[in-house]
Amino acid sequence: MSKTEWKKNISSSSIWIRGFFMILYFIVAYIVRFLILIISLFQFVYTIFIGNPNEKLVKFGNGLGSYAYQIIQFLTFNTELKPYPFSEWGEINSSENYISHDED
Repeated sequence: MSKTEWKKNISSSSIWIRGFFMILYFIVAYIVRFLILIISLFQFVYTIFIGNPNEKLVKFGNGLGSYAYQIIQFLTFNTELKPYPFSEWGEINSSENYISHDED
């Protein structure tokens, strides 16, 4: 990388905006992880007493898992599509939103 390319990259506002969103989504990811822990423990205890998991929490946990996947994809630069609230809740990104990192 030449010095001119580096200066162009460092002064690009889009990379700094992405960095800001990455910090926000890191924080959100920790909250999501905590919620998954709470739901898992509650479902375990609920299943011991009732015999089967709570269906509403199963659906919510599924959506939360999809959301966590969206966050990971964004944080690891696999997609430019920002997770909820900038896209639909629980919707797994289609392959057209993924970034190609192949060098020609």
